[in-house]
Amino acid sequence: MERKKLLILLEGVVMAALAMALSFVPNPPNVDIALGILPIVVYSLRRGLKMGLIIGLLYGILPILIGPAYVLTPVQAILEYPVANVVLGFSGLFSGHFLNQLRSKNTNGAIQSLTLAILLAVFLKYLAHFMAGIIFWSKYVQWGLSPVVYSAVINGGSMLINMIIATLILNIMLKKNPGIFLAE
Repeated sequence: MERKKLLILLEGVVMAALAMALSFVPNPPNVDIALGILPIVVYSLRRGLKMGLIIGLLYGILPILIGPAYVLTPVQAILEYPVANVVLGFSGLFSGHFLNQLRSKNTNGAIQSLTLAILLAVFLKYLAHFMAGIIFWSKYVQWGLSPVVYSAVINGGSMLINMIIATLILNIMLKKNPGIFLAE
């Protein structure tokens, strides 16, 4: 039993490392294409809420420890890194239903669960960034907008882009190789 727990944790550490590696893919200005979302959602769906939250937290701590992290204050860093990434683990709320649909070969049901998991996780991530934008980044507001509107535009745009990208990529992965999502 201890060996199995260790393997599950090791799998999560590998997924957090993969998520971190994907965070080094360059982004266009003012857009955050967060490919690190992908392995955290996959792991959370494979292993459930608790392990998803733990590995999401690990993924959120890594940029602060090894970079790249844009830190204005300690509270901002906590909100935009550990908090914004631990919430990706909430995709694990859909784990049981998703895995049942997948095992029963109900592809449409699995796609629906996967899509809902992505939408929830990405929404929560960008809710944290939206709040940080209002509280900590307001002095960088452009176009004469209020901090709330500016943060909504920038973070809302990034949220929508990431919802679309994650949904497309993970649904393609699900259709091509559903075994990626199945744990032993």
